[in-house]
Amino acid sequence: MYEDKIRKYHPLTIEHIIQMAEADLPLKYRSMPWTYQDEAGRNLERGTAILETEELCSAYMAAYGRMHCHKLNYALDKS
Repeated sequence: MYEDKIRKYHPLTIEHIIQMAEADLPLKYRSMPWTYQDEAGRNLERGTAILETEELCSAYMAAYGRMHCHKLNYALDKS
């Protein structure tokens, strides 16, 4: 369960969350998480899909988490 996994980290960082997301993906998607597709045919739709499962959320964080982190850091540095 996701909650049990994040409780292992003290302090919890965004990098830990991204690493957990990467580890949760099937092996064939770990190097290219943006290509993830589940058994029902759902995918990330280039980052615009409604994330209906934990695995879709993991794929999204693995694919786009670092990009969002960089954007936030940039925005915070500029303020």
